[in-house]
Amino acid sequence: MSWNRARRGMTLLELMIAVGIAAIITSAAYLLMSRGQLIERRINEETAAVHAVRVQVRRMTDEIQEGTRLVHPLSGQDSSSGLVFVNARGETICYYVSDPASGPRSLWRECANEGEKSREIIVKNVVHFRATTAPASPGLAPSRVKLDLDAGTS
Repeated sequence: MSWNRARRGMTLLELMIAVGIAAIITSAAYLLMSRGQLIERRINEETAAVHAVRVQVRRMTDEIQEGTRLVHPLSGQDSSSGLVFVNARGETICYYVSDPASGPRSLWRECANEGEKSREIIVKNVVHFRATTAPASPGLAPSRVKLDLDAGTS
């Protein structure tokens, strides 16, 4: 009698329990994979945003280093409102942070060249911005500009 019972296979109840367990495991695996893809997408977006900010800050740094005359802030002063200088091409360049009342703060670049103005956002979600100048020697133009910039990720 035990030989016949072992040969008959699984009961309907056992089969339903096995299918239920398989469904739970499959659902859990799907949820984990979809969550992992969402996290990967967010990381890729944040990495791309950080890279874009680095490129823009590098461009800004190069432009400041090539500048010929600092207009604002004056030597030995600092400013949280912006930085104005004349670049190597003779264009007046202004980097400034937008008014917080108009939404999230952004770092803007404005170029004035022979009556024409162009304006673009360099960094979004600026938390903190300060430009400080240090004189090379008394009576000489500033030799160093220090920028302190902190931007959020959202």
